[in-house]
Amino acid sequence: MSERESLTHIMYESPDYHVFVKFMELPADFKNSESPSRRYREIVVLIVNNGSLRVTNDLENVTVNAGEGVLINSNVPFRVHNASSESLGFYAIGFDSRFVMPERFLYTKYAVPFMTQTGITFIKLTEETMLEESILEALNRVVAANLIKKSGYELMTRSLLSAQWISLMDYASQKKAAFSGRNAPSLDEKRVEAAVTYIAENYRDLIALEDIAGHIHLSNSECCRCFKRVLSKTPMEYLMEYRVYAAVKMLYKAPDSFESIADLGFITGFNSPSYFNKVFRRFMQCTPTQYQKILKEDSEAAERLYLNIQEGITVV
Repeated sequence: MSERESLTHIMYESPDYHVFVKFMELPADFKNSESPSRRYREIVVLIVNNGSLRVTNDLENVTVNAGEGVLINSNVPFRVHNASSESLGFYAIGFDSRFVMPERFLYTKYAVPFMTQTGITFIKLTEETMLEESILEALNRVVAANLIKKSGYELMTRSLLSAQWISLMDYASQKKAAFSGRNAPSLDEKRVEAAVTYIAENYRDLIALEDIAGHIHLSNSECCRCFKRVLSKTPMEYLMEYRVYAAVKMLYKAPDSFESIADLGFITGFNSPSYFNKVFRRFMQCTPTQYQKILKEDSEAAERLYLNIQEGITVV
């Protein structure tokens, strides 16, 4: 059967719930010739658990390692191969975008342009940027929800997929090979991207507005106007938000990497415990100590707070 003839629908467990999640394995000796071409109407995501996965078609070849994923757009033919000498394990997610956006006008406005956009076929997802990390985290939560199937998992799945849809659109746009015409980033956007990268690399140190502005070769006032035009916030507001994000990430992912809350504040660039608490509360609506308590008592609420602050600083 040719790739064009293999267009099909995913077989869902329920006719009313169009999301498919399954753990799959390929043996170490799985040969390319044993892998048939597939082509689905739905969006497919493959997240590698162990080993190395290669996804191919006649035009593209993407290799995905453990902890990484690849999104395969609607109607795109693909084959999967074991790219390593060991057994390969990966999670397969398939979903109908109409499940995510059942409203006709939302589906027409957001789903159709993404699924039919020229050049958006395979989207490799690593943890190289905060945006990719955010998308992967959400997709891993979809996997967990659909394997455990606690009450309300269908609603959680729709919420997660819906929340990440715009991120996927933004990420796909950033990954285009070249920019031209209307999709070319503005000079403001290029400057802010450079400034944000500088902040991400130096937030632990003492940073003044002059440092940020100087890095992108602007006056202090023009740097502030540039940030306002692109992010609707000042450079120093973004810096404070990034520092809080870094603190929340350490609390959430590496609680043993610091000795005390005061130590955490200094590590993430705050010069006093009281100021750290004040700024943390401004962005998180709780203190660092209160967030520690939430982590122990309600892990899902703690995760939502972490993802919310992450989304706020994910701009590049």
